[in-house]
Amino acid sequence: MESSSYVFITGDWVKNLLPIACALSALILFIHCLFRGHFSKLSRLEWFLVATYFLAIFVWWYQSVFYAHLLLVFTAIIAYLPIISDVWSDPMVEDATPWYIWTVAYSLFTLLVILRWEKWIDIVYPLVSVFLSIIVAILAMDRRIPRTIRFKNA
Repeated sequence: MESSSYVFITGDWVKNLLPIACALSALILFIHCLFRGHFSKLSRLEWFLVATYFLAIFVWWYQSVFYAHLLLVFTAIIAYLPIISDVWSDPMVEDATPWYIWTVAYSLFTLLVILRWEKWIDIVYPLVSVFLSIIVAILAMDRRIPRTIRFKNA
């Protein structure tokens, strides 16, 4: 939904390449999980996010895509909180490499939006995505440094 709202907000096919790729990868992952049976009962946070998505649909339908998009960006921030918390507690739960790849992708996406600047709302999704990805990447990086090196100077 966040990618869809971004497509409607920008109307720029170049800016929409990464969000469309993200949406397609999420759809492929969902289909993979659907056939592999990797689903579990939703947590309270996940129910909150589902309700927020429905609220965003309502806002989009009855108000504007602008406000719906901001609401969806907010839900992305909320959705990252458990990941950030888990990686903060144990850096081994995430591999840093994919997060650095996403950070680079979203950084280039942000640069692209700046180069094709039209309006401020276009930059919100890329900036938030860079920020969230780099937080997880940095926290997960801890697993790449051997403990003997990490605490050698301590």
